[in-house]
Amino acid sequence: MTLSTNRLAASLAFLAGGAHWAVCSAIVGGEAWDGGVYYTTLPLVAGACAAIGGFAPERPWRWGALAASGQALGLLLTAGAGASMLPVGMALLGMLGGALSGCSWLGAWVARRIGPDRG
Repeated sequence: MTLSTNRLAASLAFLAGGAHWAVCSAIVGGEAWDGGVYYTTLPLVAGACAAIGGFAPERPWRWGALAASGQALGLLLTAGAGASMLPVGMALLGMLGGALSGCSWLGAWVARRIGPDRG
């Protein structure tokens, strides 16, 4: 895997998470997970992580972690002055990163099973 492929995958994963947070935050008018649209569209981020894992299957856990990092940046930018629950939010995003990393791993596993070199 080339360095440019890794950079592209990392950028896509981070942007997928950050864009998800930004769009949901704009719709809700506050923190993204204050509205149901965040949870309704979260499978799109999981699917993006799986697709990126299939595209760049080497150490796929990184893509889910980067998607969660993009959301964490969004949380930091939208938390404002009332950030008393910020540590809890960061912990939740850490757990979400684990789940998204699992999706990335699954995408990589599928890509290895159906890929031309099967391996």
